[in-house]
Amino acid sequence: MKGSFGQFIACFLIKVNNCKIAFKNGLNWHNKLVSTLEKTTKFNSTKFNSSMKTKKVVIVGKGKVGTHLAGRLEAWGFGVSFFTRQSGDLKKFEELLKREKPKAVFVTIDTKKEDKGQAAFGYLESCIIHDVPVITCEKGSPAYHAEIFKKNPGLIAYSAAVGGGTQILNYCQGRFWYDQKVEIHAVLNGSLNFFFEAIAQGKNCEQAYEDVLLLDSAESGSTDPLSFVNNERRDLYMKTAAFYNMLIAKDSFITPEQLRYFDLDQAGLKRITEGSDRYRFVVSFLSHRGPNKDQWEVKVAPRKINDDPFYSWIPGGIENGVRIIEGENGIGGKYTLVGDGACLVPTTSVMLADFKRLCYL
Repeated sequence: MKGSFGQFIACFLIKVNNCKIAFKNGLNWHNKLVSTLEKTTKFNSTKFNSSMKTKKVVIVGKGKVGTHLAGRLEAWGFGVSFFTRQSGDLKKFEELLKREKPKAVFVTIDTKKEDKGQAAFGYLESCIIHDVPVITCEKGSPAYHAEIFKKNPGLIAYSAAVGGGTQILNYCQGRFWYDQKVEIHAVLNGSLNFFFEAIAQGKNCEQAYEDVLLLDSAESGSTDPLSFVNNERRDLYMKTAAFYNMLIAKDSFITPEQLRYFDLDQAGLKRITEGSDRYRFVVSFLSHRGPNKDQWEVKVAPRKINDDPFYSWIPGGIENGVRIIEGENGIGGKYTLVGDGACLVPTTSVMLADFKRLCYL
């Protein structure tokens, strides 16, 4: 027994020592491998970042969206050049394209009331001529100049033009509407939605307007509740035309004027903000499609929602949303998408996603 026990102890010690040696050898091998991988990874990362920094992009507009977008692109390693209205005319812009040879152009300018998307259209057209991919969040050009988008799908991306971070256009583009009745109801202006929700909670126009200003989401040029509502309604009509032109129209496009836009007066604002009824601005696209039919009805109006269950899908706060009812009485399904609208981070995220897709990054 003693001999056997001694042999067992000796054998055990030998195995333990062998394990220690094997572990030590394995640890040395592991450390060498980690060191090699770190050197390789560091080299590859440096090479990648160096390569990215040689790539440039141009941002048209140096407002909040453009400035925020520039920071995110620089974090990706891209060099950013800004072009603003003060930089010069389209000739100067085309000279910049030739000189910088950018990977892409981002159009982030506002749509001026009298401009009707013409300024943005000029930048888009110049990019097409020079074969430069362009990503836009401006809604006047698809509302008034839809042809350029339809003719150049591989060079223009516009997901952020309607619905901001929700990517409403992309979501609806994935639906099939060509052989059945379809209803599309949408909240396309989050600021109006927020304002009227505040009214429904008992605030007056001035208080609701002050709340909107705190969010810093109002269209430029607003000075009081009435001008705010009219500016946002104008934005809504442009988004409605852009939605129709990009997703529904085939050859015949519409403009905001064809949707019969008009400015509300003080009495009109009072009718939808005072009293017990609760209103929200909802856009509706109603189809009457069949084998031989191709007709759409478009409605843009404040809807009296109160406690109507039909409007239970309407989002709260500053969110956008869309409700799609397919087939007779919804036999093809009912689908809802809700999310943040045109705030800085959601908007720039969608533009970067468009950039990634359009330029195969």
